[in-house]
Amino acid sequence: MRKTILTTFIFLWGFILTSSSQSNDCSSFRTGKFKLVDDKNNKEYLIIRNDTIQTETDLKTLEVSTFKIVWESNCKYVLTIIEARQEIMDFYKNKKLYIDIIEIYDDGYKFSIKLDGFDQIRYHYIKRAE
Repeated sequence: MRKTILTTFIFLWGFILTSSSQSNDCSSFRTGKFKLVDDKNNKEYLIIRNDTIQTETDLKTLEVSTFKIVWESNCKYVLTIIEARQEIMDFYKNKKLYIDIIEIYDDGYKFSIKLDGFDQIRYHYIKRAE
């Protein structure tokens, strides 16, 4: 009986360690194509990202915004605007977007986002795009 309990405990502990190490591996999201749906604002974006640049295309207006990415850690990065229409450039001037990947799923991730100068933290979900 003790062996069964010990074996079960070891198995569960190994599973927990494996799960937590997988949940902290955000490296597969550093590059690729992703889709963000913002139901609150009725927006949908295609995001194309390499390790240093992120391009976001509004799928309704086809407007494109380009951001510089700086990875602060495995699951945290900062976006700084590089190019967009003038209204967006003015809004993001001298501001950074701080992104923290908080949950990883097979098809994407949930993240929090905070903009310099604002206290509000918003949450979104990004899916891999094909």
